[in-house]
Amino acid sequence: MTRLPMTLVFLVFLGKLGLPVFWTAKIVGWLCGVGVLWIVYSLGLVLWKDRENQKSLSLIPVVLTAVNPVFVYWSVGGLETMLFCMLVMAAMYMLLRDLDQGSSSWRTSVAQAALCAF
Repeated sequence: MTRLPMTLVFLVFLGKLGLPVFWTAKIVGWLCGVGVLWIVYSLGLVLWKDRENQKSLSLIPVVLTAVNPVFVYWSVGGLETMLFCMLVMAAMYMLLRDLDQGSSSWRTSVAQAALCAF
């Protein structure tokens, strides 16, 4: 199994500070899972911006993601999966936001998504 290099560097740094790596990895995974839920909500706001019940519609995918047992399992697993998921979701959010606003910086979002894939 391969890990994202920055995840290992981050965990080693926290280990050098005296924090237990096992529990720190689990907490970081949980925080990244919360970040994914926030990004899912933000994506919903971008996708349903023209609807009058935009905020209610944006909560549906958040709830469906949060109650998914696989998502919960991977969030607290202590692996880099949630960090990777959060980075890819953030790149997707920035791309859709830029395209929605007619911004010409969509190329930056595509480059960030490509970097996450490697």
